[in-house]
Amino acid sequence: MADPARHLHGRSELVSALGAFVTAPSGGSALIVGEPGSGKTSLVRAAGSMAIDAGVTVVRVIADHRGGPYPALRSVVAALDDPLLALDGDRRHLLQVALGGVPGAPPSRLALSAAVLDLIRRRAHRDALLLTLDDAQHIDRASVEILASVARRLRSEPVAILAAAPPGEGVFVERYVDQSWHLGPLSASAAHRVLRDQLPMLPDTVRAHVVDTVAGNPRTLIEQASAELSRLPAVDHADTVNAADHPGVARLLDSVAIRAMRRGDARAAAFVLERAVETSTEPSARARRLAAAACLSADVTGDLPALGHLLGQALGADPRSDHSLEAVIATSYVALHGSEGIADIHRRLVDAIGDRRHEIGRWVFEEALWALYLLCWFGNQREHWHDFRAVVEADVARTPPWAVLAARLESHSAFDDADLDAHADQLIENLAFTTDPSAVVRIAFVTRGRDRRFWWRNALQRLWADEHSPFASVVYAGALLAADGLGSGNWKAVEQVTRQALNLCETHDYRMYAEPWLRHSRALLAAYRGEEQMAQSAVTLLQGWADDRGSAALHWRALHCRAVIALGAGRPRRAYRLLRMIPGTDGFGAVIEFDDRTALDFAEAAVLAGTRDDIESLRAIVSARPVDGRSAADRRTLLYAGALAIISDDDLYYQRAVTMPEADRWPFDLARIQLSRGRALRAQGSATQARRALRAAAVTFRYLGAAPWLTQAREELRRLGAIDAGDHLLHNTDQVSPIGRRVAELAATGLSNRQIGGVLHMSPSTVGSHLSRVYATLGVHSRAGLRDSLRSDDAAGVPGVRHA
Repeated sequence: MADPARHLHGRSELVSALGAFVTAPSGGSALIVGEPGSGKTSLVRAAGSMAIDAGVTVVRVIADHRGGPYPALRSVVAALDDPLLALDGDRRHLLQVALGGVPGAPPSRLALSAAVLDLIRRRAHRDALLLTLDDAQHIDRASVEILASVARRLRSEPVAILAAAPPGEGVFVERYVDQSWHLGPLSASAAHRVLRDQLPMLPDTVRAHVVDTVAGNPRTLIEQASAELSRLPAVDHADTVNAADHPGVARLLDSVAIRAMRRGDARAAAFVLERAVETSTEPSARARRLAAAACLSADVTGDLPALGHLLGQALGADPRSDHSLEAVIATSYVALHGSEGIADIHRRLVDAIGDRRHEIGRWVFEEALWALYLLCWFGNQREHWHDFRAVVEADVARTPPWAVLAARLESHSAFDDADLDAHADQLIENLAFTTDPSAVVRIAFVTRGRDRRFWWRNALQRLWADEHSPFASVVYAGALLAADGLGSGNWKAVEQVTRQALNLCETHDYRMYAEPWLRHSRALLAAYRGEEQMAQSAVTLLQGWADDRGSAALHWRALHCRAVIALGAGRPRRAYRLLRMIPGTDGFGAVIEFDDRTALDFAEAAVLAGTRDDIESLRAIVSARPVDGRSAADRRTLLYAGALAIISDDDLYYQRAVTMPEADRWPFDLARIQLSRGRALRAQGSATQARRALRAAAVTFRYLGAAPWLTQAREELRRLGAIDAGDHLLHNTDQVSPIGRRVAELAATGLSNRQIGGVLHMSPSTVGSHLSRVYATLGVHSRAGLRDSLRSDDAAGVPGVRHA
């Protein structure tokens, strides 16, 4: 048996203990606890290697990204499929139902645990088993709880369960396991051995400096040492490695660069890749690494001048290198930065992926998928999405989870929303532990329309605020935060973020995807505020970018922005004509599916313009999304319910829309629905109800600064005889939402935003947004003022609400 401790310096005692654990005649459960980079994965692999050498069957428990309930349990059952046939019919059917294989009522956790226990015991009668859960915190909690329950009942069986997780996760908590090991920092001597083994070209003095200044975390040691190595002149360390060893050293540096990038240190990754180029003697390998560095410069560091220089060097090293996938990815960014059409770039990239699928590593494959995804999203052509899905489905095993979800979302008719939400929620939960800026941006981009957890924003805000974050990732984070802020009502932040991010783009001459997206957010914000000249200017720039590159998505959005400007200015007929100019609006479906906020705009424009030609088509779309029975709203449900209410002119539909749980997460949308409701009620002669709805809308419009819509609300109030519709009429405690009242009550006791968030399961920024709206509604300016303005007896009965 190969010695698994040979490369696990400083962990020999733990390796021995693991060997005894996985080869013991009776089973049990164990947990390895350690910080990221401490070597948990290497130890789990070593344990698996020792188990296999001892004749133990190893089952790696992973999350099956095809979706469905209990995705990790599905991987266990798939690995143990033979015993499944031996189960009695009831338990086999129960498992199949629980895992989504056949329809039926979901079984209880107790019944499912018993079935899984029976399955594993039957398999263990044939040979011993080891189940490994590396990065257990990323595996769905429901599956982990079932396996933890099963583990306690397998202690006398030849079945061992080994999990690994960072401290404090509580996913596979220590009370569930028989024993646990905590990975501490490496000793100085072990740290020296790690660096000698991994970076033999590192000078002794530099190695000593790294060991003295870095805590003994293996990953951090290697990455810091690689960064130090990258700053040394080549002559300082080139002679320490024989020429024959250069290919191996280059491959090692490749892996170090990828780890550094995934840790968020793009600069160190770029340095190390340059060193890998220096140690590459074979022209094609040298050219490939130069092109890989160009990919990094394009999408991570945002250094487009360096991208062109690196591509030129790659072609100089090997004229055939322009055919490598790395070069095609980098070239796609160069072409887009100019004004080449999206369709042409898309076709080249799809062809390059297909030609080299089996030659490329995971990192390059993911970069290719991300470049292709952006082309599909901005090009927004049906055939482009078909190509993207085909690429993903041809290699699901290597496809990152965000890309699997993206492909499923673009063909979501085959899956129900609950299944997609579960997949998205799992990815969003993982953002709390994700240090790779590229992964944060990609997961947030794909899940932005389905999030129900505040980690989505928190991860982006960390990225945006960190001055050491890679430039391109910062700009993407800004674009995502700005788009989200428009919906959540944080318009001051939208103004600040778009200004700063666009200044960064201007300074770095960065004309990539994030820039037009930022301009779209700026145009919509100006339109919502009634700043027509600024909005038109931003739309003109947006339209220019779309026309130059053939971006259907941005062309649609430019027309939509113009329609919103017209709606705010009280020109619904013009708004309706602009919306109908969007290509593919037969039945409205394609546009509304692409951008759900247009549902409300189509409905409002059609009704106010008195044009009913497309009302029935619109009704068919927006009535297909049920409202009743949802524990919490999502934005699309609110928009569709509001659109249905507007075109139906029925107050029952309006009531369903405005009373949806957590609808105040989208204050502008909710206020527009209230404004339309007030118009309808006034026309029907229900003055009291109309006045209440219009005042609720006016409160929000005034808080947001949505001047055109505030003017419309006040005009409607004036028609009702509320001639003094000034701000003091809007300071009404009845207009504070239940969740706003609950937040305000807690704030009045002196709790901080973070403490309130802990009580109500919100992010601190969400708490702040609620408080700002309450302050504006009540006309107070401090927490002390809340004590006098809110009636504590009314708020006492309001339950806490989960809110994101």
